[in-house]
Parts: sequence; C-alpha cells; structure tokens
Amino acid sequence: VLQLFAQRALPVIVLKGAFLADVVYAHDSERRMGDVDLLVPKEQIEESIDALRLLGYTTSLDHPAQEDFSFHHHAPPFAKHGFPTIELHWDVIFAEQRFPIDLVGVWQRARPAVIAGAPALGLSPDDLLLHLCIHAANHRLHGGLRASYDIAMTVSHYASEIDWDVFTARARQWRAGRSVFLMLRLAKDLFGAPVPTV
Repeated sequence: VLQLFAQRALPVIVLKGAFLADVVYAHDSERRMGDVDLLVPKEQIEESIDALRLLGYTTSLDHPAQEDFSFHHHAPPFAKHGFPTIELHWDVIFAEQRFPIDLVGVWQRARPAVIAGAPALGLSPDDLLLHLCIHAANHRLHGGLRASYDIAMTVSHYASEIDWDVFTARARQWRAGRSVFLMLRLAKDLFGAPVPTV
C-alpha cells in the first residue's frame, strides 16, 4: 500500500501501531495491532481510496469518501482477505471531540520514515506522543495497558529529542492537558517512562 501511495505521490502519515512497530519498538513482533491507520490529506481521500481499491481492498460503502467530514475522522475500514484492515484518516481525532489540533502543523512537522520497507511519513516525536496520549485517554484505555506501554516506549525512544517545554505548550494549545498528564503519569508510574517531574 505504501509503495503504491509513493508511486502516486500521495502523502501518507503512518499512525499508531504500524509506526510504533517499525520505528519505536526493537522488533515489529513486539507490537501487535488489529488494523493499520493511515493519515492522508482530506483533499486526496478519493485518490487514496482508489489506490486501496486497485490493490483489492473493499469497504461496506459504495462512496466512503462522502462520509460527513464534520462528524468523522476516517473512512470506513477497508478489508482484504489475509491482510490487516486499513483505516484512511483525514484527521487524527473525531471532530466532535473538539480538540483544536493544528493539522497543518502536524503535516509540516511530519518526518520521513521507512515502514515495512516502504517510504512514508511519521508524526514528529512531540505530535506522536500527544496523539498517543489523547487517543488512549479518549478510549479510556480500551484494550488494557498497551496504550500506556506504547507511551512509555515512545518517551524512552525519543528521550533526547522531546522538547518538554514545546510539548507542554502544544498540549495546552490543543486543550489536551488533562489527557496528556494522565497518560504520562501512568506511563511513568507503571513502566518507568523518563517523563520529567513538573
């Protein structure tokens, strides 16, 4: 999928598990996942859907790109027998959650990455950590402690790159302070994540 997106010059940020498995964890077998989440520009969602369909992925709706952008943040899951389900996101959270995330800045700060041997983009360390914290808190740790462990592993992996002053300011800008504090505290207390004391 990523190879085809690259061939078609479709920008894509690999989110959550698929990125963590290849970049943050020592080996991809250490991070299992139920699906693959890909962030694409909203204006290129139709092209991205066409690319998935070209590879044999199908979804339950005839026109998945006509989902209401104001209420959703990803198209319906795309499935292909024998392969992980893929969710195409145009935003990182539900619009109804009302976090004022600077999506333009997220794209500007994204970094080149190689995922499963293919070129792609990944969130910047600060944005990745913020996204993981917000997602885990909003889902009330659905799926157990894996989300906290992901956060601990991310903090450890990027310990020398995270500017905590910038991170804190962005968390406030996104109005995510409580979610971020809760998830970082859990990661620190449960897994010894090197989060500075404030």
